[in-house]
Amino acid sequence: MHKHNSSLTSDVAAYLAEELGVEISVSTMACPLPEQGDVALNVAFAAAKALRTTPMRIAEKIASHLNAFDYVAVATACYPGFVNVLFSDEALKLALGAVQSDPNHGIAQADSPETIILDFGGPNIKPMHVGHMRSLFLGEALRRILISLGHRVTSDIHFGDWGMPSGIILEELKHRMPDLPWFDRTKSDYPETPPISPSEIADLYPAGSAACKEDLARKMRARETTVRLQEGDPALTDLWQKVSGACKKDILQVCGQLGAHFDLTLGESDAHKDIPEVLRLFADVGASTEEEGNTIVDVRLPEDKYDVPPVFLSKEDGSTLYATTDIATVLARVRDFTPDRILYVVDERQSLHFLQIKRAVGMIPAWSNLAIEHVGFGTVNGSDGRPFKTRDGNVMSLTSLIDIVTATASERLGDAIPDDAEELSSMIAVAALRIADLSTHRQSGYSLDVDKAVSFEGRTGPYLLYSVVRMRKLLDQQTDADVSAICFDVPIMRELCNHILNFGSAVHSSAAASAPHLLVNWSFECAAALNRFYATCPVSTETDTRLKSSRIALASVAVQTLEHALVLLGCQIPKKM
Repeated sequence: MHKHNSSLTSDVAAYLAEELGVEISVSTMACPLPEQGDVALNVAFAAAKALRTTPMRIAEKIASHLNAFDYVAVATACYPGFVNVLFSDEALKLALGAVQSDPNHGIAQADSPETIILDFGGPNIKPMHVGHMRSLFLGEALRRILISLGHRVTSDIHFGDWGMPSGIILEELKHRMPDLPWFDRTKSDYPETPPISPSEIADLYPAGSAACKEDLARKMRARETTVRLQEGDPALTDLWQKVSGACKKDILQVCGQLGAHFDLTLGESDAHKDIPEVLRLFADVGASTEEEGNTIVDVRLPEDKYDVPPVFLSKEDGSTLYATTDIATVLARVRDFTPDRILYVVDERQSLHFLQIKRAVGMIPAWSNLAIEHVGFGTVNGSDGRPFKTRDGNVMSLTSLIDIVTATASERLGDAIPDDAEELSSMIAVAALRIADLSTHRQSGYSLDVDKAVSFEGRTGPYLLYSVVRMRKLLDQQTDADVSAICFDVPIMRELCNHILNFGSAVHSSAAASAPHLLVNWSFECAAALNRFYATCPVSTETDTRLKSSRIALASVAVQTLEHALVLLGCQIPKKM
């Protein structure tokens, strides 16, 4: 919060407490009528209720009190009890100066910075599909936003490289290629390279899963293979490391293409060694029980309105499950990082699973202060409202979608920018996908229309990029001016100023709700104000030196702040468009 805004809330709170005897938290809101105020207060309603009087009477007293302060140009009581506050030009210029000189562009640091593990991406061992896109975009935006607030963030992709799917894949591979040396018990030397490529791996799991459903014997063999792998069979371990390793490399390349950064590239398999300790911890506190050879943890609560199944830590055949490796991963993260929070950016359909994990983790006294949060999200569909599919009806791969959007961006550019056209098309395509995804509240699904997403008009990524690039090009031709030169001679100047000063609040709101769409909304509002400013307030052709310096100074702070917002959202901004 900027000084003039924090002074406003603290001065009003002090007045209510000292003069009227009422202690109430005070906050500001955007003034619905910008010409009447930069912010509005609604605290008079709560104060009037406590004092048994009318809100308008309290609002008039607050306005009269505020008009005595230098940072207030005018405060006005407005029926039925709001207080509209117009700040002085000097107060706004001081706040803009603070933003201009701050490398963090006015984002206040968190009062109590936390150590946070951010778990997102989470692909299985197969090429990524369109469904993985939301986790990557949401996770990366949250990573950048949280870091900007001063939190210590470690990101982990957490590969799904363990459990029954691994056994199904290996059994399907054996079914297709039985002569591979890894399946020959008489051999102990194996090739250095995997026997199949990542693209060929894509078909193994669906084919193997279908075979297991039709053939009970096949399912039992896949389960036995899973147990042998988890018990450390040398041949299966070597084969799985090479197959999964090749696929992980391919996955990380796609993640990099979309701008997702991971500090850790661990998977479920890395947690396997900690499973015995997990079993011991739950046994020691009496949280686990044995039922028909299974080790389970009952996580039901009396107030539950729906059935919450128990967590299975191990099955009668000795195999472990998804929940087991997730809890073992918590153990490793607590040991290695001592986090305050672990955020899981995972499909909303996994909410029950993470409720089970949260309750189970809370049963271990050493982990009682650890916050487990599921940042769930809805699905992404095609423009017809159905899941993205290829023409032959298969789920579309993420690389295929990127290629389609990049080709569309290239068509839109045409021959306008021959230099670095391929790189520019890629930047525009990723920004188009990213902003289309992040524009929607994460818990809502949305339909992606590629043509609309790549448009340079409307609420799109290309529109935001162009807003920055166009203004930056204009400013590159001008001499920098200090914000003290700003004069708010037209309403759009003041409106743009207030958008800039609301940036830090938008970032904090996005972090508090794990909702990057709030920062996207701010970005569109700021870009729209910047473009209205561009149309209303000429710079290069302005002959009045004072006005020209004023406009250059405000536009400079605005474009720097908007650019920083787009970087926090994960966008790369080209030099020209």
